[in-house]
Order: sequence, then C-alpha cells, then structure tokens
Amino acid sequence: MTLDQLNMCIVDIETTGARYMGHRVIEIGALKIQNGQCVDTFHTLINPGRPIPPMITQITGITDQDVAGAPYFEDIHNDFLEFTKDHIFVAHNVRFDYGFLRQEFEELGKKFQLKMLCSVRLSRQLFKEHRRHDLGSIIERHQIDVKSRHRALDDARAVWEFFKVVIKERDAATQTALLMQLLKTPSLPAKLKTDLEDIPHTPGVYIFYNQDKHPIYIGKAKDLRERILDHFSSDIRISKELALTQQVVEIECINTCSELAALLLESHLIKKHRPLYNRRSLRTWQMTALKLREDDQGYLCVELQTFKNIVKDDMPGVYTIFRTRKQAKDFLEGIAKEYKLCKDLLGLEKNARKGSCFYEEIKACKGACIQKEPAVAHNMRLTEALAKHRKVKWPFDGPIVIKESNAPGTKGEIFKIDHWIIEEAMRFEQGATVKLFDSLCIFDLDAYRILYSYLRKSKQVDMRILPRDALKKSMVDC
Repeated sequence: MTLDQLNMCIVDIETTGARYMGHRVIEIGALKIQNGQCVDTFHTLINPGRPIPPMITQITGITDQDVAGAPYFEDIHNDFLEFTKDHIFVAHNVRFDYGFLRQEFEELGKKFQLKMLCSVRLSRQLFKEHRRHDLGSIIERHQIDVKSRHRALDDARAVWEFFKVVIKERDAATQTALLMQLLKTPSLPAKLKTDLEDIPHTPGVYIFYNQDKHPIYIGKAKDLRERILDHFSSDIRISKELALTQQVVEIECINTCSELAALLLESHLIKKHRPLYNRRSLRTWQMTALKLREDDQGYLCVELQTFKNIVKDDMPGVYTIFRTRKQAKDFLEGIAKEYKLCKDLLGLEKNARKGSCFYEEIKACKGACIQKEPAVAHNMRLTEALAKHRKVKWPFDGPIVIKESNAPGTKGEIFKIDHWIIEEAMRFEQGATVKLFDSLCIFDLDAYRILYSYLRKSKQVDMRILPRDALKKSMVDC
C-alpha cells in the first residue's frame, strides 16, 4: 500500500474562526485521488449565516459579499457526502478540517465518518530533519507552485503536490510502513460489547468498564472515537496499555460541547470512581496552602496550612496551593537560596525572630531576621520569587458564569465558579438544563489548573460576573 494506491479525498476548508465550536465553514475545496491521479474536484463557497471576521477576510480574501449568494452548508452537504464516500479523508492537520465538517453535519442531524490521514503527521515522520511542517513551510521547502494561499482548493492541490514528492522520493516499503502506522486499524478486545461505530466524533469523556462493570479507566478527548480507537491500535507496545484494553467489556461515552467541560468532567469522575488505571486517582492528597501575613515590623511572613478539604471561606489570604507540604517546603527552600531570602520569615527555621538566623551568619540571608535589611526590600524580593508559582487569588469581584455552546447556541455547558471552586456544573439542550456533575463545593487543585489555563489562554470566553444573589436566573439565561 503506497500513496498512489490509495483512494482518497484531499480536503481543505476556510472558516470564520479557529474553533469549530462556535464557528462555521465558508469554503470547501477537495480533490478526489484514485490510482495516483486526480479524477475529480469539488469546490464551493458557503454562506455561514454570520459576518466573516475582518481578520479572516484579510487572510483568505473572502468577504461577506463573496458568500452572500453562496449556498448554505445544508444545500451542498449531500453532494460533498457523495464526493467523499468510500475514500480516505486527507487534510493538513486533519483534525481541524474533519472536526469542522463533522460539526456541520451534526447540526443537520447527519453522520460524517471516514478514515483519516494527516499530511502534517506524514511530513513529520518522513522529514524529521525539519522543525516546521505547516503547509507554508512545506510549500517553500519543496518549491510547490500555489496560485492562491489560504484558498481551499489551491491549498488542497498543494497537499497533493506534496504527496507527489513523497511518491517520487520515498520507496514503496517506507510508504507502506508509514501508512500502516498512520491508518492503523483497531485490535479489539474479544469481550467488547460496545459497537465502535456508535462512538461519535465529538469532545467528551469516556469510561472503560471491565466484566464486573467497574470503571477501570476514565479519559477525555477532543474526538472520542479517534481517541478510543487509539487505545486499541494494532501497534500497541506498552504492556500496561495492552493489559488495560484487554479488560474492557463496555465503553460509556459522555458527549460535551467543549473541551473545558470534558476536562472538568474527567477530573471529577476520576476522583469519584478512582479507576485502577488512572494513576493519580489512587493518590490521596492533603493540600498545603501558602499564606502571607505582615508582622509588626512590616515584614511579610509565610505560613503553611494543611487542609484535607479547602472551602471558600478558607481562600482569603491564600497565595498559592501545593499538593503536599514537602512540595511547598522544597519550593520555599529554592527561592530562599536564589533570592537570599530569610528562612525565618519563610517559616523554614524555628528562630522565631530571636536574633540572626543561621543563614544570615553565613551571608546567605541579607539580615531581614534582625531588621538589618529594610522590610520593603525583602518584601519586594519575596513577592517576585513567589510570582514563579501560580497565584490562586481570585481575580474577580464575585462569582462568574462561563458558558460554552455549539454554533447555534442550542446546547452546551454552563459553570458557576467562585474563588476557583465550581459551585454549579450544568448542561443545557433545547431549553432543558440538567446537572453535568454534582459539585462538592471545595477547592480542587486539578480543576483550578484547568480553569486557570482556560481563562488565561482563551481569547473568546462567554463569561458573566454575577451579583452573589443572581445565580439561578443567570445559570439559565447566560
């Protein structure tokens, strides 16, 4: 099996934005390849039913006027389905293009399921000496002639020209071995009752059950079907993974509209069920909170408090939180050495301010313990050093509600959060709202890190800051 022996559709799309949850396709270009020849093409602009952002117009050249008279996806979906039927779906960063198109089909109540091949992964495997494998870099590296970059049909043609380079420069054995890896077929457990064809290409959480109906592994995925098939891939080499998959009898999938919901739900379910093959679920933690207080002389002092559960009333004054007291002390030891901070003030020495600490005597401390160094100077260095660890200070004046939904906004998830504590986790669909999971209303370090990363990285967050008495109405109306 070589590239010129595959029946494939090389597809490229242009969209209104980078996230398929909330954005729409505005152009599709595709080539049908059979026996190493392009036998047909598919190309159309698509009316997304919404304005095209100026940045997208700047990149693609596609304007609102261009798509005003174009068909909607609903009008062309059958033609595209027929065009791609029984062919391998190929794209550069295939999850992006496939995810968008799958979402468009799902909005119409239709399934779109094809075997996928990613030209990015192909390039990375065959040209490992190069660092960049985006389409622009490949075009430049292989001197591929492209008429209009960031237009769907021309970008699809560029991928095909790259494949021609591979066909010419790599022998059949190399191509065959790589394609077998990239197009790997699952090796299913003998007792598996779940039909993998029923698993959707959506974000969500999956649970593997053994024959006793006990959860043995819980995971999350941007694409449930693809991730689960990865577990059963025929090239598994890790004995632990093999031992896990051979015990799977049933698979439960919980769809979510967003990766945020999948991450939070996975974290919650792992702690609830403590499955055997989730390593972190078998650990128990007593979290250590690092608090700052100012003494009578104006010096900031560090205090460590250990909690089994941290509730909202415990959060004021907490600067950061560690999984264990040892982690907290190791961190403080490190910054004490690097910034020449007083270990007495960091709570690492039982000097209790009775005189100079040991480290001041060996010139490893600048003398804050005996007020030799001004408080303002020591406090500034301590604050700078602590900034190396994530702060848990709540950056809002009250609780917030975060809403993640699909493109029409008809279904999704809503989270009410206060001081990094999830107080409500709901899902809505067609006007009905139900719980996604029961919140314990305690601080969870894993959930905090998920939320912190989400709020820091996400440029488009549907978020409301709430008055403290406005929860119920806002959870529905958000």
